[in-house]
Amino acid sequence: IPRSAVVSVVGGGKGFLSIISSALVGSIVGGPVSSVYPLGAILLKKGATVAVAAVFMNAWIMVGIISMPFEISIFGKRFVLVRNIFAFVGAIVIGMLTGLILTGSII
Repeated sequence: IPRSAVVSVVGGGKGFLSIISSALVGSIVGGPVSSVYPLGAILLKKGATVAVAAVFMNAWIMVGIISMPFEISIFGKRFVLVRNIFAFVGAIVIGMLTGLILTGSII
């Protein structure tokens, strides 16, 4: 992944927009949970902040946009929407707290 691509999506001094971008990208990409850890490391190496990488990783794990149709068929639309909204917000809060604790910055 080129550094410029990472910075354009989740970095480059965009402040809170970087947090939202990483949460959105993490929410819509799919794949095995174990693949998010190397991706998080790549984001950090390519210039993303700790908070941005943590938000991305948490959103990937917690939010289930790709699995929503299947999840709705089991739990119903209301449950799935509420769960995903809380998961999205939670991913942002947890990621920002991770950045704050590890680096002193929430962004």
